[in-house]
Amino acid sequence: MNFECDECGKMFDSPNYGVGWEIARTDFSDGGPSVRIGYAATVLNFCSPECREGTARTKLLGDKGIKITYPDIGPQEVCSGCGGMVDMAQSHYGLTQSADRMDTEGGVTQEDLEYLAVLCTRCKPVGKSG
Repeated sequence: MNFECDECGKMFDSPNYGVGWEIARTDFSDGGPSVRIGYAATVLNFCSPECREGTARTKLLGDKGIKITYPDIGPQEVCSGCGGMVDMAQSHYGLTQSADRMDTEGGVTQEDLEYLAVLCTRCKPVGKSG
């Protein structure tokens, strides 16, 4: 067993229905937008989509004053903290969720990536867990 569910405490293997922080920017050049990830880290691990919808994710967001807004990739999005504007072409913090499947060689396939929140520079997360 590789993970402990942050909601129910169950030990589990792949897939991990995780929630993570990333630092990213949207590149609008060369034939259409693409997201460039500078940093990404999973901060919460869940054994199922149902556990991911529970209190652990809600607590992470609530403790940081972040609302789930399901932003797009830009060019401008609303900050999920203060409601200000975020220039998505500039490096910014985002909160994502996905189903990560690990293979026997240590590779990861990310499925069903969804952006939960995006933060301006004033609202960026503080501390090791985001």
